[in-house]
Amino acid sequence: MSKNDKRLMPFTPYIPGKTTFEKKDFSIEKFAAEQGLQNNPPTTDTEFDVGQTIIKNGYARDHTNEQERAAKYLSGAKADLESRRTKILGLNIETLGDNFTVKLQVERHIVEANLKNLSKNKYEELRHLNFFKKINKIHAIARYPEHPILHFSLLLLIVLVESVANSYFFAQGNDLGLLGGYTQALLISVVNVGSSLLLGQYCLRYLIHINIFLRIINFLIFFSYIVFIFVFNLGVGHYRDLRSSERLTPVTESFQTMLNDPFNISFDGSMLFFIGIGVAILASFDSYKSDDPYPHYGRMDRAFKEATSKHRKYEESCKHDLEKSSQTALEEIKGELQEASSALDNFGESLIHVKNAYSIFKNSTKAINDRYLEGLKQYRLTNKDIRTDPPPEYFSIFEEAFSNNLENQEWVDRFDAVQKDLVKHVKTNESQRDEVKKQISNQLEAELDHLQTIITKIDKGMSKELREQDQFMPGKDKSD
Repeated sequence: MSKNDKRLMPFTPYIPGKTTFEKKDFSIEKFAAEQGLQNNPPTTDTEFDVGQTIIKNGYARDHTNEQERAAKYLSGAKADLESRRTKILGLNIETLGDNFTVKLQVERHIVEANLKNLSKNKYEELRHLNFFKKINKIHAIARYPEHPILHFSLLLLIVLVESVANSYFFAQGNDLGLLGGYTQALLISVVNVGSSLLLGQYCLRYLIHINIFLRIINFLIFFSYIVFIFVFNLGVGHYRDLRSSERLTPVTESFQTMLNDPFNISFDGSMLFFIGIGVAILASFDSYKSDDPYPHYGRMDRAFKEATSKHRKYEESCKHDLEKSSQTALEEIKGELQEASSALDNFGESLIHVKNAYSIFKNSTKAINDRYLEGLKQYRLTNKDIRTDPPPEYFSIFEEAFSNNLENQEWVDRFDAVQKDLVKHVKTNESQRDEVKKQISNQLEAELDHLQTIITKIDKGMSKELREQDQFMPGKDKSD
């Protein structure tokens, strides 16, 4: 039911206005005087003359307009009452309870299918993890930071700090001063930290790999890196010394001086060397600690934990959705009853307006008849004052000309019985409310128990089909 139904407004009373007659500029007194001068209507006449007919027709139009206005209002009122009746009869508390039951049944199938898929994904990730641990002979749990991004943020910070620290040393021999020194220092820092990042992420981890061939290869890479980083940073120190003394000296000259006398560098050159070596060690260690020491073990473990987390969150979401559906159903029952009660009140109010409209129309008819009779009285008095012949006998008779009946409005009385039926219908549904609410609460409790049973059945006692596919699951895990 809509909460924004417009109420039927009361029928407005008739407001007498200026009556429009057929004849232009028609005046009752003037026309009566003109007829009186001619002794019209004749004494023997039994029918209205022209003047009285004009008067009657004028007020007849007023009455017709009022009839049409009342009929239009009542037609709209009837449609309004029928609409409210339909809405009220549409209330069925038992149906709302049945709808909740159907909704639970539909959601149950969807939930079971999703739980099965999520559980299967979780155990497949566990299967992959166990297989990985088995072939790599890993017994320890995976160890890695909860937020690896912090380690890589630290690496970026190391690059910036080293660049700023080294920019001072390179600025002394650079044409662009501190800006040029910072640019050179940044390039050197990128090489230092970038190579250390690769070393920590890949090479150092493979030093403990189960495959001895990979360990040997990465040991050679590690040894080569040590030589490279030592020579690179020593060359950086020599390059700084040469540029500070002779700015136009090519880079290749620094390698020649390094080969001739490797450790013959200034204090500033030595500082560059030790800063570079320290940064390389720190960056390698930080990169190494960003994940589990064994290659790919951290990634495999995170994939399993993510699948487990999705499964658990979906379980919690299902319970929350069930409770929310139950609450929504209870609120819907409450709202439907309130709207039905409100619609019933509006129905009664509209029915009162309809009955009042009849009274108002009767009053309007009386007012029009009074005005009409007043017009006739004025016409006949003026006519009699002027004429010399006796007036017709009907001049002394004043009868109302307009009926206060409305055609095709017999339906109103029927709606009194309709109102009683609607009251009974709403009361019947109100009496069913507590029973249906209890039914919904019991269904919710039963569905939550069923959900927990399904979770246990799927997650803890996986189907034989899924278990048979788990060839790499350890026996202790298969018994879960």
